[in-house]
Amino acid sequence: MKEFDKARDAYEKVVAASPDFVPALNNLAYIYADKLNDLKRASELAQKARSLAPTNPSVLDTLGWITYKQGGYQQAADLLSQSAAKSPDNPDIQFHLGMADYMMGRTDAARAALGKAVGSATEFEGKEEARSRLASLGQEGSAAPNLSAAELEASLKQQPNDPIGLAHLGEAYEKEGAVAKAADAYERALKANPKLVTAAMKLAQLNAGPLKNPDKALQYAKKARELAPADPHAAATVGSIAFQLGNYTWAYSLLQEGGRELPNDPAVLHDLAWAAYSLGKVAEARQTMQRVLSIGPSSPQSADARTFLSMTPSTIGEKRCVHIGGRD
Repeated sequence: MKEFDKARDAYEKVVAASPDFVPALNNLAYIYADKLNDLKRASELAQKARSLAPTNPSVLDTLGWITYKQGGYQQAADLLSQSAAKSPDNPDIQFHLGMADYMMGRTDAARAALGKAVGSATEFEGKEEARSRLASLGQEGSAAPNLSAAELEASLKQQPNDPIGLAHLGEAYEKEGAVAKAADAYERALKANPKLVTAAMKLAQLNAGPLKNPDKALQYAKKARELAPADPHAAATVGSIAFQLGNYTWAYSLLQEGGRELPNDPAVLHDLAWAAYSLGKVAEARQTMQRVLSIGPSSPQSADARTFLSMTPSTIGEKRCVHIGGRD
């Protein structure tokens, strides 16, 4: 009947009479969160329900959705992933999981969960939002719809704290050459979701490059590394940024890590070779550049690899060498 105040009062009486009755705790938490906008009380109830029923998918979903509404997207995604594993055909849970993955920038996972929610024959609250978010992600294996910065700015008026929308805005401004506006958009994205590693890496790259602010670049590079300590792509990207900043020891360590996990990526190997060379590891640098040519003879890095190999001696002791030019 949508009389949520009366529903709340009734559930509160149940909880007062039977404090450990999980269905009442869970339903009351949902009402406070989704209908009465009292996230503090909702979280208290949901946490208690979870302590009593830690593996119940409905309880995990409610707590995960409340955590999402509080801005804890990483923790929300973890809770909702557990819920979805136990109840994979529930469209509400898939919608909530898709939204949390979306806010974390996990586009493939978000697309899968939102697609499953939208494809369900069961109607659920939020189905239109699920369709809208799914459309914004585009088709699997393709980029998101290529909107201009002006179009994205207009779209963000409806959801100004959408971190992925703000990240797309940053990309659009980058394409237009408006790097200061791009950095502002990425900073807003990181403020909306402080765990959005892609925004931290973009800010590190912009500050290391066109914005010429090495202190900020290092700050954001360290944050990106902290946010994704086990991601080899992040390690390689941060390593490349560290190299640009002249922090060759850190760059070499990160690129070695990335290279171990991505042994067939010519871009990572190319950067690793330069980092090794900058530390005087000439033999290792040459060997790594040769791998670049072996793996990607037509890659964008191949020309620089050939130049490097032609200008460094094939037999040389491990000693510090003067740079012969520099990377692209």
